Amino acid sequence: MSSATSLPFGVNDTAVRTSLASGITSTDTSVDVGEVTNPPATPFLISVFVDQSPLREDDMEIMEVTSISGTTLTVNRGQKGTSAQSFSSGDKVFVGVLPSDFVDDPALPAAEKTTNPFVSSFDFSVYTSGPSHGEGGNAFFGAVQAGNGRVILAPNDSNNVGIFDPASDSYTSGPSHGEGRFAFSGAAQAGDGRVILAPNDSNNVGIFDPASDSYTSGPSHGERRFAFSGAAQAGDGRIILAPRDSSNVGIFDPSNDTYTSGPSHGERRFAFIGAAQAGDGRVILAPNNSSNVGIFDPSNDSYTSGPSHGEGGNAFIGAAQAGDGRIIFAPFDSNNVGIFDPSTDSYTSGPSHGEGGGAFNGAAQAGDGRVILAPDDSSNVGIFDPSSDTYTSGPSHGEGINAFRGAAQAGDGRVILAPNDSNNVGISGSPNFTKDPVPADLSKHNVVHVARGADGPIEINAKTFGDGRRSVAYVSVENAGAFGFSVVVDGGSGTFKWSGAIAPTLASGSGVVSVIGLKQTGPNEVTGFAVEQ
Repeated sequence: MSSATSLPFGVNDTAVRTSLASGITSTDTSVDVGEVTNPPATPFLISVFVDQSPLREDDMEIMEVTSISGTTLTVNRGQKGTSAQSFSSGDKVFVGVLPSDFVDDPALPAAEKTTNPFVSSFDFSVYTSGPSHGEGGNAFFGAVQAGNGRVILAPNDSNNVGIFDPASDSYTSGPSHGEGRFAFSGAAQAGDGRVILAPNDSNNVGIFDPASDSYTSGPSHGERRFAFSGAAQAGDGRIILAPRDSSNVGIFDPSNDTYTSGPSHGERRFAFIGAAQAGDGRVILAPNNSSNVGIFDPSNDSYTSGPSHGEGGNAFIGAAQAGDGRIIFAPFDSNNVGIFDPSTDSYTSGPSHGEGGGAFNGAAQAGDGRVILAPDDSSNVGIFDPSSDTYTSGPSHGEGINAFRGAAQAGDGRVILAPNDSNNVGISGSPNFTKDPVPADLSKHNVVHVARGADGPIEINAKTFGDGRRSVAYVSVENAGAFGFSVVVDGGSGTFKWSGAIAPTLASGSGVVSVIGLKQTGPNEVTGFAVEQ
C-alpha cells in the first residue's frame, strides 16, 4: 500500500492503495496484497474492486482488516452491506479514512470539525447578463471550459480569444489570433489542458494555451472555406472537427500538433454544426443540413452515416452529452429537441420547444445533469431534462436576436453562453454553496476514492447503505477538472449531481481525490467532505 501526500487540515494521510497479489474466493479470510507501507492501525476498512474501467459498484466488496502480517491481511468479509465475492490477482484495493478518524483528530482545527463547505444546489430559472466583452457583433461561436476552470470563447469575428473567469464573473480580451473574420466556430479541450479552436474560415487550426494565455496558429488544414463548425475530444485524446462545408471529418492530434484530413462523410454542405463525445469514445456530429446523425469512430478513423432525424434542413446547431450518456442536439430550425442514444445508435425526436425558428445555437450539460440550450433567436434560455425527456422554456435573457452561439459548463455548475451579437457574456443558472454542520452519522460511511486522469468530468456511482438516503460512492472514473467539476451520484432516491470546487490543487497531473461521507440531502443536493491525496 503506497501512501500519498498529506491531507488538508493537518490530518495524516492513511488513505492508501494497492492491488491483490493473488486471487481470493468468497470465503477466504487472508488477503495477499502487493505492498503494505505505513498502514493505519487495525481495525480499518478496505474496498476491493474488480479491475475494470470504469470500476463498478456491483463488482466491489468492503472488508475489515483485523491484522497484518507482512503483505498478508486478515479480514472480515462483506462489510457495510456489501457481499463477499471472488477476486483475481491485480484487482484494486483501496484503504480509506473514515470521517470519524479525523473529526476527532486533535490536530484538526475546530472549525473544520463542525462545518462542511461542500454543499451545492442549482437554480436554472435564473439568467444573469454577465460582463460586457467589447468585441463587437458576431463576436464568438463556441465555448469550452479550460483546465484552470475558466471558460474560453472561440472568436468568430472577434480579433481576440475571449476569456471568462467564473471565480470573479469577469471577462478578459485574450490574445489576438490574426486569422481574419469568421475565424473559428467551436472549441474543445485537449488532454494537456490547451483549447483547440475549430477553423471556420481560418486556414489553420487555432490553439489557445490557458497556462500562458497565449495563442498559436496551428497546422493548416487545406479544406475549403467555412470548413468546420464544432469540435470534441475523442476517446483517444484527439480533437475531432465537425465538417460544415469540408468534405472530410477533421482530426487534430494534440500529441504532435498535426492535422489529418479524415474520412469523407458524403453529406451536402452545412452538413454538421456541433459535436460531442459519446461514452464509448466515439464523436457524434450534430446534423444541420445532413439528413442523418454523423458518427466518427476513432478506433478505426471511420465515418458512419447514422440514423435519419427527419427534422428538415438547418435542424440542429450544437450537441452535448446529458447526464445519462445520451447526446442532445440543440434545435435551430427543428421544432423538437434532438436525442441520440449511442447505446443503440438510434435517434428520437424529443419534446417540442415552441420557440420558433433559429431558436438555439449550442448546448452544454449543466451542473445538475440537465442540458442548457444557448438561445440564438429564442427569447428564452432552453432547458432539457433527460430524467423526464421534457423541455422547459427557461428565463428570458433580454439580449436580442442572434444573442448566443455556444455554451460551456463552468466549474461551479453554471452554464456560460458565448455571446454572438449580445454585448454581454450570458450566465445561466445560480449555484448555492453553503456551510452545514457535519452530520454525526457520516462516521458510518466509508471513504470514496476518485481516480484522476486528464481534465474533464468525474462520474461517481454511489452505493446506498442504511436508511436509503445516504450514499457512499466508490471509484468510477476517468477525469477531474481543475477548481471544479461535476459528480453524478446514483443513489436510492434517484440521480443527483454535485458541481463545484473540491480542491484548487487539481490543475494538472495525476492523483486520487477522496470524497468522504457523501450524503444526499435533497433534490440536486449532495453534502460531503473532500480531500485530495
